Amino acid sequence: MHITHRIEWNGEQNIIVIENGDHGRIEMTLDEFFALADQLKADLHSDPIDGE
Repeated sequence: MHITHRIEWNGEQNIIVIENGDHGRIEMTLDEFFALADQLKADLHSDPIDGE
């Protein structure tokens, strides 16, 4: 399935839109996106892969 992404203006602010064809759409503000990226980065650093 082809996933697309783009930045749109929702009338108030820029949002990131991620779509998976007809199966789903995710919208989030840039602030939400950066907070998610920071959290994922922290999770990866605090939960090392077994054996490393």
